[in-house]
Amino acid sequence: MLLDTVLEQVDRDLQVLDHLGLGLRYCWETHIHADHIIGAGKLRQQRGCRVLVPQNATVKSAERSGSDGETLVLGGVQIEAIATPGHTPSHLVYLVNNTHLLTGDALLIRGCGRTDLQSGMRELFTIR
Repeated sequence: MLLDTVLEQVDRDLQVLDHLGLGLRYCWETHIHADHIIGAGKLRQQRGCRVLVPQNATVKSAERSGSDGETLVLGGVQIEAIATPGHTPSHLVYLVNNTHLLTGDALLIRGCGRTDLQSGMRELFTIR
């Protein structure tokens, strides 16, 4: 599984997978912005992986959508989807084995994802 792939890094990602002798079954998205969904589409074309997007995301090219509270299992890894609207209305983060949180663009090093771009939810963060 790869999370939030981007078109500019597809070749690098494929090289790493090949170097490690790994296949690619899924591309999961925390949110829908063009840079991510285009990367996932290219990986699907090249490796046949399935694309999972947040429920209510406005994209038609995914095989599956994930929703808040849903638990997905990959091998022995348990992944819980948690709704985190803000960067986009349908943003999800993924809690892995109750120990690690994959935040996508909701949480960044020294900051958080912008809420004022491409359907962000700036009104959630208005200080009064």
